[in-house]
Formats: sequence, structure tokens, C-alpha cells
Amino acid sequence: PEDRRGVAEIKARLVARGWQEVITYSFIDPADAALFSGDAAAITLLNPISSPLSVMRASLLPGLVQTLRHNLNHGQERLRIFEAGRCFTGVEANAQPQRVAGLLYGAAQPEQWGAATRPADFFDIKAEVESLVAPQTLSFRNESHPALHPGQGARLYLGDQAVGWMGALHPRLVQTLGLARTPLGFEMDLATLTAVSLQSYSSVPHLPAVRRDLAVLVDADLAVGTLLDTLRADLPAAVTAVDLFDVYRGKGLPEGKKSLAFKVLLQHTEKTFTDAEIDALIGQVLNRMADLSGAVLRGGES
Repeated sequence: PEDRRGVAEIKARLVARGWQEVITYSFIDPADAALFSGDAAAITLLNPISSPLSVMRASLLPGLVQTLRHNLNHGQERLRIFEAGRCFTGVEANAQPQRVAGLLYGAAQPEQWGAATRPADFFDIKAEVESLVAPQTLSFRNESHPALHPGQGARLYLGDQAVGWMGALHPRLVQTLGLARTPLGFEMDLATLTAVSLQSYSSVPHLPAVRRDLAVLVDADLAVGTLLDTLRADLPAAVTAVDLFDVYRGKGLPEGKKSLAFKVLLQHTEKTFTDAEIDALIGQVLNRMADLSGAVLRGGES
């Protein structure tokens, strides 16, 4: 059906972007389970194959990390590996959610003459996750996970439903595992990825859009992604886009504040805007920002 896609298609998307599929044991070392799951209780086997394989995995990441270490020991310096399989959480009886997880390590792109080599970062793994769920749109919330860096991790949401995690591995984990660089990873529920929202189409506007740029002051610790998600859900129909294009911290700003610059696009399908209509729409956007975050227009603060 149009509103579903198979696991094979999800795997094919990753392979097309340069990822390699691996298959790891469902049994893992209790020490690895503790590293990646924190205090969550693991399911212990009554008759394990061996003591290092005595608990069921609650996450796919421990197996991926062991595969990463094996490859690093054999001279591979850049890896993009993923796995799709069942996990065993123990939260509910016989709970065996299917998930897909990936681990990115080393350079963002293969070494080549036309571009300087740089290490993969948070935004590289974010782009991979976004491409995996397209045409659906994820939101990213700053929530804590025992295996992720406290400043470079995010919980993934489709609408109001939490569907996974992504980010850099926790520095404690990197040190314990003896890795030279920080891997970046993601883990998501397969069930949410196989459901696809059908795309809708609209006619191409025949009138030009109007752009206005807004610079506002907000608290330095404000999560801009959360602000934008909430703002975009409650905009006038004529406001077709609000996008962040600059963040400034430093000299000239009040203590504890940062400056955000947004591009606002206005589009009417039947007529051109008057100056008064443009001012009214921009005023609505500013008022909504102020209600959500206490944002103040730059130059208008007292």
C-alpha cells in the first residue's frame, strides 16, 4: 500500500547513502548492556553460550560498537554501519521491538582531492536520520540518554510520538572503549519508519513571495528547534516558512542572551500583499515568538 514501506526499502535507503549492513548477536556482554542502557534491567539467559554473551540486547548499539572496534583493529578508519533487528527490553512480557540503528565513525566523506577531509559531526548524523524518514519530518528534543553525549544528543519525535535517539556517544563510553574519535549513532523504531504519510501537492504560486528577516533576543539556553516546531504548527496560512539562518552570542548582547535571525516568507495565492498586511503578519509571528519564548525584537529591548 502507498502508506507503507518495507524494511527492505529502509535498508536500501541506507545502502544508497553509503552505509553497510551488519548482523550481530542478540546476546551481549552484561558490561556492554550496562554501558548503553544505564540502570535498565537486562534480560539474563538461564543457560548462556558463554558469560560474555549472557544477556539479551536491549539496544542494537552495543553490537555495532563491537563491530566498529573489530574493523578499527583491522585498519579501517572510516565506517558507516547499520543493523535492523529485534531488541529485548524486558519492559513488558515478550516485548521484542524491531529497530534500526547505525554508527558513523571517521571522516564525513571518503578521502578525495576535491575537498578537505573533516570528521563527521552531529549534523552529518542528523542529515542521515532525516533522509531515512523523508518525506516525514522529525523534530529533535534535547533529552538525556545514558549512552549519548549530554550536549550532542537528541530524542527523535514524529509528531508527539518518540521514535528513537541520535547523537554522539558519551565521552565516558568513548574513553572506556578506547576509541580515538567519537562515533555518532542513531537508533529508531522500525514500526514508525514503515508507516509513511502520503504526500500532498499544491499548485505552483504565480505571485512572488515576500521575505522579511527578523532578529530577536532570547535566553541563551533556549532550544530553538522546539520553538520552531511549536511556532510552525500555529502560523497564519500566508506565512509559508520561518527558518533560522544565524545565531549570535557575544559582545553587545545582554548577559544570558543570544540573538537569533529568522527568514520569514509570506505567500498569497491570489493577490499581492499591501504593506499593512505584511506588517500585520510579521507582527503575528513576533507576538507568537514572544508568547512561546519571551523573544524580543533586536533594537526593541528596554
